[in-house]
Amino acid sequence: MNKLSTAEKRKRKTLEKSRERKKPAPGIATKRKAPSYLQQAGKTAWEDAVNQLTERNVLDNADFTLLEEYASAVDMATQARRLIRAEGLMYEDKNGLTRRHPAFSVWKMSIEQAQKMAAKLTITAYDRARAPAPEQEEEEYDPVAEIMARWHPNSNE
Repeated sequence: MNKLSTAEKRKRKTLEKSRERKKPAPGIATKRKAPSYLQQAGKTAWEDAVNQLTERNVLDNADFTLLEEYASAVDMATQARRLIRAEGLMYEDKNGLTRRHPAFSVWKMSIEQAQKMAAKLTITAYDRARAPAPEQEEEEYDPVAEIMARWHPNSNE
């Protein structure tokens, strides 16, 4: 049995209203600000991601949880990196052994988390190239316009 695509059902005007996806009004998703607990690096990451997603018109209200996780991870990685720079990458413990700074583990986990969230949000160039293109609205099929175009090919309606 051949099933018709959603686009074809929309053309034929047989698509059930309950199955049609409602698109949020443009601009609603961008009204949120960065969480107040974030420091400057996290707020900058938040704003950059929101701007990029808004420009591509793919920002949805459901994305804000991922955005918050991404900005938090960037913020935490920045804080850990500052701590490592201030105190050094290696330290000597109470037994006289040289060990890696505990903030290094926090930094590494934060970087990995930020990379995962960036991939899910498609805010890296690599992930944008692999992400499917957002659905474009198709023009409604008008058989009369098609017939008229055959008869009068030079007319621009």
